[in-house]
Amino acid sequence: MRMPPAERGKRSKPKANDPNKRAMSLEEKHKLGIVLQKLPEKILQLVVQIAEKTNGHLRRDGDFIELNLETLDTETLWELDRFVSKLKKLVRKIRRRRALMGGNTASIDVVSEGIRMLTVQDNNVKS
Repeated sequence: MRMPPAERGKRSKPKANDPNKRAMSLEEKHKLGIVLQKLPEKILQLVVQIAEKTNGHLRRDGDFIELNLETLDTETLWELDRFVSKLKKLVRKIRRRRALMGGNTASIDVVSEGIRMLTVQDNNVKS
């Protein structure tokens, strides 16, 4: 007998336009933190921009910025989660296309192209 998703322990992620988003669990914050730590510097700049939109109190020490997920509001945490999910999907899509075309799949090129595509998508949505 299959258990409903809520009983299996995995809760669904809230939609972007949901005004009453649930709080992110400690496990979800931990996973998000691990993914964020692995991102290249170019993408981390976008992560900082997302965090600073609603949390302008990020602690800076020269070029170093401390991003404490425990202090971010629920909306920002889920926005970061959506950003990371979109980026992962774009990177997979770009790699698939390049593999089909027999192209080079160097990770930095894929990430750069993913950032460019995310920026174009976000600009189109905001217009």
